Amino acid sequence: MHDLRKLYWAFWLLPITWAGCSEADSSKVSSAPTPKPAVAATTKHPKVAEEPAKTSEVDANLAKLSPEDRKLAEAQKVCVETEHPLGAMGVPIKILVKDQPVFLCCDHCKDGALKDPDKTLAKLEKIKNEAKKSQK
Repeated sequence: MHDLRKLYWAFWLLPITWAGCSEADSSKVSSAPTPKPAVAATTKHPKVAEEPAKTSEVDANLAKLSPEDRKLAEAQKVCVETEHPLGAMGVPIKILVKDQPVFLCCDHCKDGALKDPDKTLAKLEKIKNEAKKSQK
C-alpha cells in the first residue's frame, strides 16, 4: 500500500513539477507574443542575450584573457558557432581545432565547433577576413 501512495504522488506531482520549470516569470507574461531578437546564429543557444552587450562589459571580459589570447580573440571578434561578439556572454572559451586556437562565446558551443573541424576552421577564416575588410 505504501508503494502505491508513492506511485500515486509521483504520477500527479511529476507533470506539475515539469510545468513549473520554465524561465518565464508568470507575473511578466502577457497575452501578446514577444518578438525574439534577430540572431545570425547557426546554433540554438541557451543564453541568447536579449540586449546587445555593453562595450565596457565585452572589454572587461576580454581583459581577463592573457595578452596573447586577447589579441587573438579581438582579431576573431565573434564566436564561430553563434556569431555573438566574443566577451558578450562572459570570458571567451579557447579551444584548439587541429592545433589552431579558436574562441567561442561559451562552453555550450564547444561540441558544435569540434564536431566538424574543417567547417569550423573555414568559418574562422571567413570571420577573420570579414573583420580585416571592415577595418579598412
